[in-house]
Amino acid sequence: MSHSHYIIQKVSHFINKQWSRCPFYLITQWAGRPFYAVLLLLFIIEGCGLFTTREPETPTGMQTGDEIADTPQDVLTCMKTAISLHDPEMYLKIIDQKFDYAAPSYQENPVIFQTWGFDQENSFIHRLLSPTLLPAVSIATLTFEHISDTEWVDSLLTVERYTLEIEISITDFPTLYEGQAELKMIRQENGGWKISQWVDEAAGGKYSMSHLRATL
Repeated sequence: MSHSHYIIQKVSHFINKQWSRCPFYLITQWAGRPFYAVLLLLFIIEGCGLFTTREPETPTGMQTGDEIADTPQDVLTCMKTAISLHDPEMYLKIIDQKFDYAAPSYQENPVIFQTWGFDQENSFIHRLLSPTLLPAVSIATLTFEHISDTEWVDSLLTVERYTLEIEISITDFPTLYEGQAELKMIRQENGGWKISQWVDEAAGGKYSMSHLRATL
């Protein structure tokens, strides 16, 4: 017998031996015994973990208290999501504790915004998004149209044209608000971003969010 023929026989024997240990080989051998074949197949599948219950994955986005807005764009996304979900706590996650609001174009009652800070914004957003004024079936959408950015090392000034459509359950209350927001965002110690200042400007005689804050 030649040396090459001897090696081929050894390799063939090894493959046959390993195949005989394979679960799928056993299934083919038990093909005439359906009950045992099914039991073996179930045992193999269970061993692969196909029937193992998996833990639910944590949803993405700012849905828990530990999550932050990683970028200035995330801040705007979070604000839009909070409005649409009627979620004041999500909204407040992107408002800095030293928040300052100004409305130079609002002349009806300008005094109201001279001391408008985080506490006033907190009260406003909780009232606006409360089930009493904004039932679950009510429409609430906020959109932005980007105008410009000015960047520094740990802060950003973004100018956005906004449109807020909201169905408040107050008779004859406006449902559409439009204006321009100059939003100063600052990077937090944890790396996230929050709004530290909002300068609101009206848009050509239309109701702005300053009007909404002042009259709600």
